[in-house]
Amino acid sequence: MVKILGHEGIGASIDGAAIDSPSGAGRAWLGEYPAVGTEVDAVVQEIRRWSPSAWARLTIRSQESQLSVAV
Repeated sequence: MVKILGHEGIGASIDGAAIDSPSGAGRAWLGEYPAVGTEVDAVVQEIRRWSPSAWARLTIRSQESQLSVAV
């Protein structure tokens, strides 16, 4: 679960498979995940609209970031 800064009313999450590994592995190892409370840049992968709220799936795999989020 994450919080999109400036858009706290929208639910959001980052899947473990959507986190790059600094070690070069295809997917981040558990110890490589951002610590709770860390602010990182993310890109929206998908938005779903649930009545009445929305949910955003984010990725931090891309070099080009568009949102700041707190994990």
